[in-house]
Amino acid sequence: MACEYLGPNGQSDPILTQTLQYAEDTSKENRSKEDVMQILEDQGLIMMIGENQPVLVNELVEESLQTVKSINEGASKYFGAGAELIKLRKAGDIYHVEVNQGVLKGMELKDSESLNENTEDNIEGSIPQAEQTEEDEISEEEMDLDERTDFMKKTTDQLIVNLQKQIDRLERVPEDSQFKRERLAEMQVLQRQLKKIELDKADLDDYMDFVRFIVHTSNKAKRLVEKINDNYSDNPEGASQEERARMLKDLTELKKTIDAFYNDNNGKSLIFNLESLISGLDDNIDDLDDTVIMLEDATRDMIEVNEQFMDTGLEIQVDYLLSFNPPAINVELDQKIAGIKANNRIDGLNRFDKRYPKARREGLDSVIALNIKQLQEKKIGRESILKELRQTHKDQSKISAFFSPIVYSKDTTIKLFAEAVRKSLVDANKETLDFKYDVMQEAYREYVESQGVGEANVKVLYDPILEVITISTLDNNGDRVDVKTVAFVQEYDMNKFNLAKADAFETFREKYNFPTDPSEYDDYFKSETGRAYLAETARWYAENTDQIKDAPRFVQELRDRRDKIYDQIKSLQPGGYTDKLQALYLQYNDVKYQLLKVYRGGQYIGKLSKPKLSKYKNPKFEAMTQAQRKFYDTMLAQYRTDQKKLGRNGLVTNSWDDFSYVLPGIRKDARDQFLEDGVSETVANLKEDRVKKDETDTEFGELLDANGEKVRLIPQYFTGLVDDTKISRDVTNSMIKFNDMSNRYTAKSQIIGVVNMMEAAIGAREKLTMEPSGNYVMDRTAQRLGIDQKSSVRGEETNTMRQLRSFIDNVVYGISEEELNARLNSLNGLSANKLSQFAITATAMSTLSFNWLQASNQLVLDTMTGTQEAVGGEFYSMKDLGWARGKMYFLGGGVGLMDDKFLPNFGKKNKVTKFLERFDAFQEFGNEFGTEAGSRGKKALHRGAGFVFQQTAEMMTVGERTLALARSYKGKLLDKSGKVILNKNGEPADLYDVMTESKTGKLVINPEVANFDERVFIARLHGMMKRTNQLKGNFDRVHAQRHSYWKLATLFRNYLVPGLRKRFGSFDGAMVDIEMGNVNEGYYATVLNELVNGWYDIKEGKIGSAVQRLSPGIFSKNKNDAVKANIRRFYYELMAAQVAGLMSAVLSDLMGDDDDDSYVGHFAIYQLLRLRSEWSQFRSPELFSVVRDPTAVANPVIHLSEAIFALKDYLGYQAGLVDAEDVFYQRRSGAFQKGDLKVVKEILDFAPYLRGFFVSMDPEEAARYYDMKK
Repeated sequence: MACEYLGPNGQSDPILTQTLQYAEDTSKENRSKEDVMQILEDQGLIMMIGENQPVLVNELVEESLQTVKSINEGASKYFGAGAELIKLRKAGDIYHVEVNQGVLKGMELKDSESLNENTEDNIEGSIPQAEQTEEDEISEEEMDLDERTDFMKKTTDQLIVNLQKQIDRLERVPEDSQFKRERLAEMQVLQRQLKKIELDKADLDDYMDFVRFIVHTSNKAKRLVEKINDNYSDNPEGASQEERARMLKDLTELKKTIDAFYNDNNGKSLIFNLESLISGLDDNIDDLDDTVIMLEDATRDMIEVNEQFMDTGLEIQVDYLLSFNPPAINVELDQKIAGIKANNRIDGLNRFDKRYPKARREGLDSVIALNIKQLQEKKIGRESILKELRQTHKDQSKISAFFSPIVYSKDTTIKLFAEAVRKSLVDANKETLDFKYDVMQEAYREYVESQGVGEANVKVLYDPILEVITISTLDNNGDRVDVKTVAFVQEYDMNKFNLAKADAFETFREKYNFPTDPSEYDDYFKSETGRAYLAETARWYAENTDQIKDAPRFVQELRDRRDKIYDQIKSLQPGGYTDKLQALYLQYNDVKYQLLKVYRGGQYIGKLSKPKLSKYKNPKFEAMTQAQRKFYDTMLAQYRTDQKKLGRNGLVTNSWDDFSYVLPGIRKDARDQFLEDGVSETVANLKEDRVKKDETDTEFGELLDANGEKVRLIPQYFTGLVDDTKISRDVTNSMIKFNDMSNRYTAKSQIIGVVNMMEAAIGAREKLTMEPSGNYVMDRTAQRLGIDQKSSVRGEETNTMRQLRSFIDNVVYGISEEELNARLNSLNGLSANKLSQFAITATAMSTLSFNWLQASNQLVLDTMTGTQEAVGGEFYSMKDLGWARGKMYFLGGGVGLMDDKFLPNFGKKNKVTKFLERFDAFQEFGNEFGTEAGSRGKKALHRGAGFVFQQTAEMMTVGERTLALARSYKGKLLDKSGKVILNKNGEPADLYDVMTESKTGKLVINPEVANFDERVFIARLHGMMKRTNQLKGNFDRVHAQRHSYWKLATLFRNYLVPGLRKRFGSFDGAMVDIEMGNVNEGYYATVLNELVNGWYDIKEGKIGSAVQRLSPGIFSKNKNDAVKANIRRFYYELMAAQVAGLMSAVLSDLMGDDDDDSYVGHFAIYQLLRLRSEWSQFRSPELFSVVRDPTAVANPVIHLSEAIFALKDYLGYQAGLVDAEDVFYQRRSGAFQKGDLKVVKEILDFAPYLRGFFVSMDPEEAARYYDMKK
């Protein structure tokens, strides 16, 4: 019999009564959710929209919510329902209504005795003893419930972290698009919703928005891949490089998003865990099943996208890489093949090929056939590159992967990729040079002249435009933290305003119990306490701020957007729930939240308010002179532009501004700190900086720590908040550094898709093993089963992949130092890499500073190496080199270069210096930026005054090689019509001729030149510098140099790898050198091949041909013959070593044993002996002794220990405990005479600066080392 049911407040409710009467009067099997929906609709609680989608009537939503609550409580109280009968799902301001069919069919009316039992004692007393086992079962269920809750918490946290990763990635995208803003809004609303879930009451509705987000993402991913694939397949040749890079970026960003949801390992797969969570919810089983099916469909789509990703991406990647293929390489390979066929002789043969032993046994014809096949396999084309990205049998050796630069890889695709990365750095370098010369140079000079205080003390120089401000922030616990830092002067007194606001809001938060978790904001602001908080903060804004310009327009635009979204929601609702509708609901909620942050109770707040000028005027801003204001405006305009390039960054910004006034977080150098803070503070900071990691370090990249996982990011340096005692006030140099960083960030961001695709392809490709027959090793297990399957290793496990990842980490992500020693790093914050770098610096200072003996040898050796290349004639001629040397030594190039490097001029004055800077001759790629401004003392300190001799030697030899290579372009530079460009004298112009100075002094190329590629010239120049000197610069930084201990082993040995490659090649026959743009070979390898060819000539009776093979070809018409070039290089090396040895012997005999031999004579002998050693070491056992020797860092340690022991002996002698012969020299020893103290010699052997001077004063002693080696 039906009865009236009362609500929680004891009052009757007709909707509650009719709903529960239906359950009472209808048998379980006949109850339906449609009947309940009809009751609710008839009673006016809900209405139907779209295709029968029930929602609460909006006009009385608060009363409706209370009615639904009453129905659910009644179902529980009277019918024992274990879950909600009526479920609500909120979307914007709309509540969708669902009836839980499972709950409805399970409801059973309790008897009157059960309804009247109100206490736990009565209930317990009514339980028979026999039922106590059920209580035990409940305890087990509670344990299961705890485990379930833990799993729900873990999975929910995983969803939140997943969203945060995607938010962080998207916020760093420089482009400010509508899509970016909407996507961020969706994810931020979803994150807030997930944080609000009460796990003990969680149901399907709590997770449905995230489920739909996954479904929407998978659908979008599938459509995007199909769109890119279709568009590119239709016209691959028509796509520009920028378009290809954009497609690859979209694809790889999409792949990262997919990877955030789906993983082959179910334990790591978010979508799998979410399925498990939803399956275990206490909800309608049909709804749960439908939701799981949605997730399974999304998973299938994601798997399909993953499979299409590689196929689609590789097609685009191949075309992108091919644009960096030097066209001369295939031509040279064809020429070699034609020569082999015509002469039946080898050229560029790889004797380390596994097929070679078999061919050798078969005879010359088989060797020739193999040689031709090897060269054909090295030709570069679309199919060969695509095949190499999918499958290879080549791999770097462990030694090569660890000690060789990426451009020496055996993998053509990787060498092409390196050139793509180099182009991005070249583009960034040009952007910085533009800023330096076109903007900064004149602004700085005018400012310095107007100040009249000189450049020595930057604190004094820039004081009129800077100020110390206090910034208040909240830490992770919600506690206030005040940090003092340095910023550009602002119109408002930011110290006064920031402290007033921080004090006020700290009081408000405490007074009104403001929540620390943003997910609680919605409920808090609806509460009476929250409304009081909003009212009081609004009053504070009214008293202390004014609205910004266009604030009303901004609020109206938000309102219009909110209303527009609402209208769209209303129009879409009749069509049912869709991905679009889901996105609109999330956007609607976000816009409401944005309105709340900027407008409260008629008061503009947040970013729509700024300090009242009448209350917070800054007198320092008003005091700036016209000249100071001009420089100030110039700096801020550029700073704002550069910040926008980064997207979201760590610089603290005023809420009403779109950029930060805080100076870049660059640590002040030692000289500035000394002038500003004194000796003790400088020494303390320097000591800490040398051994500990600091927030201003740039060598460790930027890693995002998301739930314990390190995610690599393109670094945004100098954006951290740095204390005013550490931050550099050198505005000019800081602005240049920040500009260069932002330019690099932009350039790298543009190719990040290429980078990600390369890493994915090499990591996923198969590495096969070749047999001597030329076939590939088969999988034995597959063969036993009768299946033909090649045995392979996944690319992720290869040395090639390790080398590639090291290059990407270093050059793209800025992780130039790889921290490995966790135990040391955890010891008081010490950094193993910093300690090893300190040891290297100390060693260099001890060994090289003021050591003109070593520097002069460096100059002579590098000069002769440059001559060797000219004799080879492959890249530049003796005539080119002669012109370059004349320019450097006699026409002012060298003097101007040193003047620009060491004297305090902003920018460069000398054309040669500008030329070297423009084409990155010193292989710095921006590392020298930020040293332009400053006094002579500051520049000398930065350049390393103690290394002036080495730097001079380097400048001269780098300058002459760069100019010689530029001279080799004479007559090769053409205009659009194909005519040769002429210089001002009417002669064919070289590259140096066509570089002219702009009005601002910047070096630019003549716009008439139509066939010059700057990136190609820079690559060729870098390759030339490696061939003739050593590995240098960050681009060629090898894996070993990124390790704290291995970098010690490579000190002073960076010449070894290029030296070996120049002579022996890569032990792979003819080398495809993408960097140099040609096919080359080690000249020892060439000599060996020609000896073999000559042997076959002699066997065939061709004596003249055999002799001709080893002739240097000096009078040959074809000076570009690579074989003859290598023969000449070989002869030059032999002659240089022999002549140097002979001259040293003759000079030693002439000087005899006379104690009064001249300094000049011993100096010359030292140089000759060392030259002989350097030129012959690659052909003698001496090479192995160099490799076996311990690190050079050990030498200063040894000298220090010897000095300590000598000092101990001296003190012991003074105390009468040590004999005189242990303290004083008993006969002449080098520069020391009989009776001199030994401790002096040992101290001089160790002391920085003094040791170099001491060694240089005694070339006779230095020569003995090389004389003994001889």
